[in-house]
Amino acid sequence: MSEQDSTQQTAGNQRKTSLLFASAVLVALIVVVAYVIAQQGKNETLPASAPVDVIVPEPEFKPLQPKVVEPAPIKPDVAKPVTLPEPEEKQSIPAPVEPQAPIKAPLPKLNDSDAPVIEKLQANVSAQAIKLLANDDLIRRSVVFIDNLARGDIAKKHSPVLAPQEKFKALEGDIIIIDPNSYERYTPYVNLLSRFSGAQLVRMYTEFEPLFIEAYQEIGYEGDKFEGTLKTAIQELIDTPVPSSPLPLIKDSVTYKYAATEWEQLSDAQKQFLRMGPENMEKVKVTLKALQKALNEQ
Repeated sequence: MSEQDSTQQTAGNQRKTSLLFASAVLVALIVVVAYVIAQQGKNETLPASAPVDVIVPEPEFKPLQPKVVEPAPIKPDVAKPVTLPEPEEKQSIPAPVEPQAPIKAPLPKLNDSDAPVIEKLQANVSAQAIKLLANDDLIRRSVVFIDNLARGDIAKKHSPVLAPQEKFKALEGDIIIIDPNSYERYTPYVNLLSRFSGAQLVRMYTEFEPLFIEAYQEIGYEGDKFEGTLKTAIQELIDTPVPSSPLPLIKDSVTYKYAATEWEQLSDAQKQFLRMGPENMEKVKVTLKALQKALNEQ
């Protein structure tokens, strides 16, 4: 109970006691007056010989003193210590598990690398296209061929692809030109190369890069220089101009030469590239430029 409630209760008790006291005094006065009046009437009619009743006076009425009740001292509320619940032990949240990189299969020995390389190629090209590849020493052949290509030469004996079965043909008349049907000899090779994006070719190269470096060291170079050689070979073909019309030829014994000096002075690698025909050249250049860009960004 608060201090205010206790005070209000005490005041109420005092008012009740005062009312009881006043009522008792009023009743006593009425009784006394009635008694006096009654005695006066009796004295006037009472015979002399009649015995006198002895009236015992009523004890003096003393009003009741209200009992003052001292209010009980209000004990200050003592705040009881509040026992807080034990905090729940926070469950440790495990750190997110980062996905692990797939475990790469160990690289084969250079002498045993043909099967893994062909397997990678088969995921992107048809079995018919795979038959265009040489069936032995693919990485060694590629390294030697690229090294010669960077210098503008063609290492036919070390080509990583087989030579076309159809022979070169020229249309001889007043002007000798390459037979357009000869361009079709290279279409399967162009389609093989076009199946790959620049990023795919770089991924394959990166996967087998240690073997390319090893093969490059075998022919007497510093292994870490091979990528620069590869970029030079790519640029050699990209720089080859694409003719807008058939190029005149001249016959030299059993071979043919370009009649115009600006075409004949191109490197052997570039002149061989011209034999693919303008359409195939444009397709190859698209792939080579994508490969060049991917190599520069890695």
